[in-house]
Amino acid sequence: MSRIVLTGLFLCWLPVAVQAGPLVPGHVAADAKWLIHVNLEAIKSSDLAGLCPVEWKEHAASGEKVKRMTEKLGLNPLQDLLGVTIYDTLYKRHSGVMLVHVRNLDQARMLESFKKSKPDHTTREHAGRTLYSWTEKHHGHGEHPVTGCFASEHTILFSSSPEQAQAALDVLDGKQEALAGDAALLKGFPRRAMIASRAVDVSDEYQTVTRCPVLKHTRAASSSFLEKDGQLIVRYVLEANSEEQAKNFVAIVDGLKALGAMHLGRHKAMAPLVDSLKARAKGTTVTINWQASHEAIAHAVKEGVERRKEMRERWKKLHEQRQKTKAAEETKAAEETKAAKEE
Repeated sequence: MSRIVLTGLFLCWLPVAVQAGPLVPGHVAADAKWLIHVNLEAIKSSDLAGLCPVEWKEHAASGEKVKRMTEKLGLNPLQDLLGVTIYDTLYKRHSGVMLVHVRNLDQARMLESFKKSKPDHTTREHAGRTLYSWTEKHHGHGEHPVTGCFASEHTILFSSSPEQAQAALDVLDGKQEALAGDAALLKGFPRRAMIASRAVDVSDEYQTVTRCPVLKHTRAASSSFLEKDGQLIVRYVLEANSEEQAKNFVAIVDGLKALGAMHLGRHKAMAPLVDSLKARAKGTTVTINWQASHEAIAHAVKEGVERRKEMRERWKKLHEQRQKTKAAEETKAAEETKAAKEE
C-alpha cells in the first residue's frame, strides 16, 4: 500500500473525454478497501495555489527536472497532470492500483524511454491493451513488481501485478462492478476536495503489521483538504478501536498543538494557524479540524518567506566570517612557519 501511495503522490478508461477533476466512483472497484484521490486541477486553480510566491512558481516551471521529464516522456508534470486516483481491494504493503489522468500524453515517446530504462520488461495483452511489467528498485525498500499500461488516451494505469491491472481495466471497461455512489468507502468522502482519502474495514491482522500510526489503531479513517468560502479546511475523522484510543488520539493532537505553539507562537502570523487546530472525541469517533482564511495563510507564507531570507542572509554572513577567520588563521600559521625556518 505505502509504495503505491508514494509513487502516486510523486507522479502525481472511459471511452470518452478526459475524466479528471472530482473523483469518479466508476473508476474504482466495488470491493475497494481504501481510496485516495488527488485533484491536481483543483489544486492548481485554487486560491491557495495563488498564494505561492512568484519566484517559487517560476523556479518550479523552469526547473531542470521538469524540462528533462518533458523531453524524456513527452509529458509536462506541471501542465499535463490532471489528477490521480489510488485504491486497493486489500491491505498489503506495496500493493494497489493507481490511475493517472493527463491532458496530453505522447505514448510513443514514453514507451521509447521506458523500454530503454527497463529492457528486461515483459508484456501481455488484455482487453486490447499491452501491459508492461518490470521490477522497480527503491532505495531502502528493496525490489517490487510493477505493471503499467495506457488505459486510454488520457489515463495511465499502474498496479503491483498484471492480474491487478487486468481487474482494474475490467472495472474501467464496465465488465466488473465499480464503486456505488452510496458505498461505505464514499461515506463522508468530499468528491470535490483537492485531496481526499478514506479507509474502511481495517482488519486486526493488518493493524498488527502496518507502520501507519493511524491505521494501527482504527477501523476506519478519512481525511480531506478543500477550499470553501475563502477558507482552507482540513478534516480528519477516525473510528478508533476503543474510546480510550480515541482519547489518546485527541491527547496526541493537543500535544502537537502545544509543541507548535512553543516553536511558532512567537511568530505573529503563525500563531493563529496553530491555534485553529481542534480535536474532539465522541465515543470511538475522533474528529480533527483545522481551517484558516486565505488571508491568514498568505500572511503566514509571507512571514515564512521573509524569515527564510533572513536566515539565508545570516548563514551567508556566518559562512563568510568563518572563511575570513580560516584564511586569517592559515595566513598566520604560514607566517609563523616561515619565521621559524628563518630563525
